[in-house]
Amino acid sequence: MIPPKGREIIDQVAEERYEDALGVPLDASRATIGKAHLLLANEFHALPDVVNAINDAKAMLFEEDDGGKGRRLYGMGKNAEALPFLRKALELKDAWRNNHWLGATLAQLGRHDEGLPYLERAAELGGQGVDYLWLGSTLAQLGRYEQALPYLTKAVEL
Repeated sequence: MIPPKGREIIDQVAEERYEDALGVPLDASRATIGKAHLLLANEFHALPDVVNAINDAKAMLFEEDDGGKGRRLYGMGKNAEALPFLRKALELKDAWRNNHWLGATLAQLGRHDEGLPYLERAAELGGQGVDYLWLGSTLAQLGRYEQALPYLTKAVEL
């Protein structure tokens, strides 16, 4: 039988809350993650399901870049916590994905003016339907309805 703490670790990994599962902060170093992994793996060595979850959490944190961490936090509804990771990802690479997620996160936080340039850049770099939807919606939130309409139309067409 899996004890409550072990069940909690399994649940946290299933919810992509890898830091919570290992008991480390969001910005933990690889050494801190490794140490937490070893301590938990030793504690639950006789419970393969828990050890597998612990191993998965470590692997995800070791492989995840800042953009991935930001997107994961956004998906968990932790938009404010996602921002520094999304900003860092964009600093490292001016790519469609990084602009899209930073702009969308800022818009979700009600910071439409701040998010607009990133959404415009995402549309310029990749221009997927979702970019035009975010861009049109953000312009509409800013009261710029005539500017929003072509983007919303394009989003529907794609």
